[in-house]
Amino acid sequence: APFLIAFLRQLDQAPKAPSFQSEPISQPAREGKMEAEKKANIKEEPLTYILFGSTGDLARKKLFPALGALLSKKLIPEHVNVLACGRREKKTEEVLKKQGVKVSEEGQKLLFPRVTYMKNKTADDYKAMNAAIEDYVKKRGGGPDNRVFFFSLPPFAYASTAEMVKKYCYSKTGYTRLILEKPFGRDSDSFKKLAADTGQFFRENELYRIDHYLGKEVVLTLLPLRFSNQIFEPLWNRDHVQSVHIEWKEDLNTMGRGGYFDKYGIIRDIMQNHLLQVLILVGMDKPKSLANDDVAEKKLDLLKAVKTLEMKDTILGQFSAKKYCSYCKETDNPGYLDDETVPNDSKVPTYAMLKLSIDNDRWRGVPFLMSAGKALDERKCEVRIRFKPDKNPIFGSAMESNELVIRIQPDESIYYRVNLKKPGLDVNLLPRVLDLTYSSAFKDASSGDAYERMLLNCALGQQQLFGRYT
Repeated sequence: APFLIAFLRQLDQAPKAPSFQSEPISQPAREGKMEAEKKANIKEEPLTYILFGSTGDLARKKLFPALGALLSKKLIPEHVNVLACGRREKKTEEVLKKQGVKVSEEGQKLLFPRVTYMKNKTADDYKAMNAAIEDYVKKRGGGPDNRVFFFSLPPFAYASTAEMVKKYCYSKTGYTRLILEKPFGRDSDSFKKLAADTGQFFRENELYRIDHYLGKEVVLTLLPLRFSNQIFEPLWNRDHVQSVHIEWKEDLNTMGRGGYFDKYGIIRDIMQNHLLQVLILVGMDKPKSLANDDVAEKKLDLLKAVKTLEMKDTILGQFSAKKYCSYCKETDNPGYLDDETVPNDSKVPTYAMLKLSIDNDRWRGVPFLMSAGKALDERKCEVRIRFKPDKNPIFGSAMESNELVIRIQPDESIYYRVNLKKPGLDVNLLPRVLDLTYSSAFKDASSGDAYERMLLNCALGQQQLFGRYT
């Protein structure tokens, strides 16, 4: 955990966050009008998505299906221009046949005619790319030449690719935005270098660092749950909350990907990005509005209030071989070190539990537990908020504490454990759950994939769901 310790130590040296205030969220009519105009304009103005790394797994599993879904839902213009880019010569039909297999049938009909494969290796390739985009805009009758570049690339390729985009493919009449896929380096120093490499060519408001957890449906409801329901905000502090536990579990092992995982470990892979983003949304104070800068300010205040993590507040582990029963058949599950791609002497953790402390007036003294692990007993990610017991109980001291559980995946749900009287003549209390399960509460709703939101929000210029460098 040295990286996380160093990361939090840097935060600890920053000024502490101010006391929490109960400010009402006010979203001026001007902002609402601007958002409505953006959504209207995106369907009319020329828009090009340029996918670097379009022949990789992420493009096949997420990016092409997301673009197909956005077209099916009429959230992006039917005339959208998509350039699928790679380092080798390929035919568009060849790429789509392999990379478009997860796109819905309707999505294929709408998306495939809009896709062109282009090589992005040399300066001439980028010049050709720019000419293709300008030709699309010209055929649309002109207008703002809006461009979204998705970097599904290894981080070492960010700087050279960003330089080529800036030099040859930067829009002259519209916006140019870059979506950068994680990991953003191994530690603070490597992140700062990546930030400097891209920052020398693009402004911060043109860089969208993606963390797909911020696009998950239940994560998106954390702020509305907290700040639009008066029952929660008065209780969301150290006076009433006993502990907060953010837990991520996966029942799969590294499955031959141990060589990749061994470079990062569970802390870098899951905790310092996905779970830290969830912690911020659970713990941050109320912003003045939902504008990008107002939300970012409160997120940063929360991070600055996190105290330096010490090893005594850390548990690390690594899964070993075990047997388990699958469909009534005993199966061997190899240990982490049994993976041929993992060094025999690896000490990289596949499990970690941390106790974080937030030194501000809202949370001082409340332990924030964060845990994540592979090859465990189940797959789930949830936030569990335990409230303090009644100091002066009139129904006996054996009552269970109230708990609010926010299940992020799978089976998205929010439930609240309360104590209720059991029907009958006696007054006997039992713990029961007030349950909101998304699959039953929103039967006809389509939540969409996180990458759909990321691709759409970037085109709309909404940065709340992306990481920012301050």
